[in-house]
Amino acid sequence: MTLLNPNQAKLFLFLEGLVAVSIQFLFLRLLIPYVGSSVVVTSIVITLFLAALAGGYEMGGKVLKNHQQVLQRNLRVAALFLGFGGSMLMVDAFFSITPLPPILQLFIFCTLFMVPTTFLIAQTVPLLINFLGDQNAAHLAGSALKWSTIGNVFGGLVTTLVIMYWLGFAWAITLNALLLATLSFILNTDKFDFNQNSIFVGLLALMIWLNLGYEQHIFVKSTAYANYQILHDDKEGRYFINNRSNASYTNPQGKTHAYARFVRDNLFETHKMHDKNILVLGAGGFTLSQKQPYKNKFTYVDIDGQIADVARNHFLHDGKINGQFVAQDGRAFLRNTTKQWDVIIVDAFTNRHDTPWHLSTVEFFQSLRTRLVDDGILVINLLASPRMNDPYSKRMDNTIRSVFPSCHSNLIVRDRHNKPVGAAKLMGVVYTCYAQANEHDKTRYHDDNTQITIDSFKLK
Repeated sequence: MTLLNPNQAKLFLFLEGLVAVSIQFLFLRLLIPYVGSSVVVTSIVITLFLAALAGGYEMGGKVLKNHQQVLQRNLRVAALFLGFGGSMLMVDAFFSITPLPPILQLFIFCTLFMVPTTFLIAQTVPLLINFLGDQNAAHLAGSALKWSTIGNVFGGLVTTLVIMYWLGFAWAITLNALLLATLSFILNTDKFDFNQNSIFVGLLALMIWLNLGYEQHIFVKSTAYANYQILHDDKEGRYFINNRSNASYTNPQGKTHAYARFVRDNLFETHKMHDKNILVLGAGGFTLSQKQPYKNKFTYVDIDGQIADVARNHFLHDGKINGQFVAQDGRAFLRNTTKQWDVIIVDAFTNRHDTPWHLSTVEFFQSLRTRLVDDGILVINLLASPRMNDPYSKRMDNTIRSVFPSCHSNLIVRDRHNKPVGAAKLMGVVYTCYAQANEHDKTRYHDDNTQITIDSFKLK
């Protein structure tokens, strides 16, 4: 058996660090369609990751012999946990068959797949210290942590900015798993076990098919932010599925989802918004600007820079978004512009249930208020309880009205397939709010005066 030399050990530490930090981003991205991307979700994922990291460091330090064999075994098992546990098919199956609260599902899924992967990879650091030389313990530990951390830096940049952007999520999972597998093959052990290696190669081939084949079959595009599907009906209509959410619908006649039809009729017919500047935060399928003859100028803002090409190439029948597209986070866009709009539409979701948390706060709505012209209109599309008898729905209503006191809310009754339904736990709610000069008027009508009569006369 040929032992690793110090330079080889440093390379292994660098590549271990690259994969280790990538695991956090990969699982955070994998889980967005199911639990969103809130601070709570991020904190749970990172906490479990760090706990597994600590346990792996401890366990790796207790290995007293056969370091290279243990390292090879750990890398192989970690590659399989990452490749299979991180697949979209696996996460979809898990969340479909476990009828539990989303936070509990998140905790269990990460414990089953992310924690073992991280635990095994973390053992690499103390195991490889044994191959760095004969210097004192502090020097060896410092060198190991240095090379592992440099790998962290490269992994954090390459995984999200390069691999996910250009190749997609499935390739990011697959390449990281294959990197671990390749390192395991580089390690020389006492003898080559043909049967064991054949089984391992076969599992890797299955893993590659499971990730790349599934993504290519199901999605037209998978990016660092979302999975996009296009489904067809029998009337040449197309459904735009974004992170499992039925985001938009269109057909050659310009028909759209109920909420989009309501928003368009409300703005263009009821409020006569013609030849206006309209900002849309959350591009969806770009259907709000389709087949509208009113010369409105649309600006769409979405964090995913590739959503416009997906809509043009796969969703919109004429291949045109009929507006300007800006690839940027909605809140960052508002902070970096001084332009004001006649209408702002907020239609941002991270999955089929959740709006981004930072687009749901008082401070966010205050920034919207500063970007509306006088008498401008704010439209908000969200999912909430129709009776507002849960904390989220009630407090979301409180939050909106604390900044925009003058609002109407309309229920858009639909199920997950956008078909009419009866009472439901969650329904589409569209708020129409107004930036008016009299929004601070707190006058109320009472029995002992005639103000209501006088005011009503003014309307006639």
